[in-house]
Amino acid sequence: MEKLRYSAKAEKACKYFLLTALLSFLGWVFEVIYVYLYAGRYKDAGFMSLPFCPIYGCTLLAVYFVGGTPDEPRGVFKNLPNFLRWIGYWALAFLAPTIAELFIGFAFDKAFGLRLWNYQGQRYNYNGYVALFVSLQWSALIVLVMKYIFPYLKRAVFSFPKKQTIPLTVFLFIIGIADVAYNLIKV
Repeated sequence: MEKLRYSAKAEKACKYFLLTALLSFLGWVFEVIYVYLYAGRYKDAGFMSLPFCPIYGCTLLAVYFVGGTPDEPRGVFKNLPNFLRWIGYWALAFLAPTIAELFIGFAFDKAFGLRLWNYQGQRYNYNGYVALFVSLQWSALIVLVMKYIFPYLKRAVFSFPKKQTIPLTVFLFIIGIADVAYNLIKV
């Protein structure tokens, strides 16, 4: 019985990993399209060589684990009145990407001398790592994604058969680690 329980927990962890990978891929696609529309040119987004921006997937999953989705709240949001729940959810959707961008931007800059993004041209920025207007845009985008897209993606990923879930997770994990290691060596 204990082995079965561990297997179910491992499968669930694998499915959350796959969901994060899917969100990271979609974040990469979004970033490439955004840069193309904004700058009129293709620019590979992110640090990795593979088409993944893990900051997107990890941030969205963090929002989900802390606050759920706007229609299915979790944690402290679950018992709040509707109005306060929305205010709290927007605050979470603002803070999560802001903290992620600040931490990751600062870490890459200080550890590797690499600026993954630079918001110094924006008003109300902090050392180019974060900017108020960008964080407001992220919060709106996160609320929209978590309300209209995330539930469908989660349902799709959690419907994968177990036989496909674990090998795919192992494969993506190994190539993801190899990709990060390769790019860290290049820096």
